[in-house]
Amino acid sequence: LSPARASQRSLPPFGPRRRPRLAPPCHHRPSDA
Repeated sequence: LSPARASQRSLPPFGPRRRPRLAPPCHHRPSDA
């Protein structure tokens, strides 16, 4: 397995790829508007 694939498997289920779907971006807060 390549090092790139190994690091992706090491990341938790809430990685940067799934995080934006579970929680909205911090810079997109209605309070800041």
